[in-house]
Amino acid sequence: MTIFVMRLAPGSFAEVYRRLLHAYGDLHWWPAETPDQVAIGAILTQNTSWKNVERAMQNLISAGLDRLDAIAVTGAEELSALIRPSGFYRQKSARLISFSKAVCSAGGLMALSGDEERAERVLSSISGVGRETLTSIMLYALNFRRFVVDKYTLRVFSRLGLGDFSRNTRALEDMVLGEREWTVDELKNYHACIVELAKEHCRKEPVCTGCPLSDACSYAMERMFP
Repeated sequence: MTIFVMRLAPGSFAEVYRRLLHAYGDLHWWPAETPDQVAIGAILTQNTSWKNVERAMQNLISAGLDRLDAIAVTGAEELSALIRPSGFYRQKSARLISFSKAVCSAGGLMALSGDEERAERVLSSISGVGRETLTSIMLYALNFRRFVVDKYTLRVFSRLGLGDFSRNTRALEDMVLGEREWTVDELKNYHACIVELAKEHCRKEPVCTGCPLSDACSYAMERMFP
C-alpha cells in the first residue's frame, strides 16, 4: 500500500502558522495588562508552568509589586515569599530585583521600546536573561519583531522535519523572520499557537490524532506507519 504524505518543504514556517492559526485562532497572548507585567512573567516562567506563574503574579499584583520600579526597591525576602509558587523563588527574586534595577536605570521599558538595538543590549547584559527570556520581552513587552524559540518550538519543528536547531536557536529565529514580512501580532500569536499545540498534541509522548500538522509531520507518519 502506498501512503501519500504531504511534506513541508524546509523553511515552510508560514504554512505551519497558517495551519495553527486555522486550528487555534488568535489566542491573545501574552496575558498581562502592562509591559512590566510581561517582563516579570517572562522571568517567573523560567523552569515552571504558567499556572504557577499566574499564582505568583497575582500575589505581586495584590501587593502592588507588579511594577519594575516597585520591585527595584523591595527586599529579597519579601519578594521571595510572594513569588514562591513559581519555584526557584530565591533565585528568581534576585533576578527580578537585578532586572528591575537595570531596566529602571535605563529609563524603564517605555524608554527602551523606541530603540531596538539599545533594548537588546541592555536586556541581554542582565544576569538571568537568556535568549528565550530576551526574545519574549522584546516581542511581548516592547513590540519588536522577534520569534520566540523555546523547548516547544524546537520539539515541534524537529518532529515536522524542519531541522534540529537546539544548538543554534538564533539561526531558527533568523530563518523564520526572514521568510516573510511578519507583523508583531502574528509573531506573538505564532508562539502562543506552538505552545498550545505542544500542550494538546506535541507532548513528550505525542497525541498525533487530531493534530493540525499530522499529515505533514515526519514524526507522526513514522509512528503511524513504521
